[in-house]
Amino acid sequence: RLIRAEYCLSVRGDTASTSRLFSIIAAGCIPVIVSDWLHLPFESIIDYSKFSIRFPESIVNNVELMVNYLRNVSPDQRRL
Repeated sequence: RLIRAEYCLSVRGDTASTSRLFSIIAAGCIPVIVSDWLHLPFESIIDYSKFSIRFPESIVNNVELMVNYLRNVSPDQRRL
């Protein structure tokens, strides 16, 4: 399913870290990270904002806002 999706949701589970994000990246899906505490590996040299979208955990109170944001990402932005 990840391979067919354009966006893939990565939310934290019992801990802030998860291997889910790496499965999403490997599948070529645009990661949609919902986490306040996730520190990504090599953040000092990898600009994750170039290929992912990040939301605070408070977005779960307004999922419609997140969905509307994703709908308005242009095709050019998705190809970056």
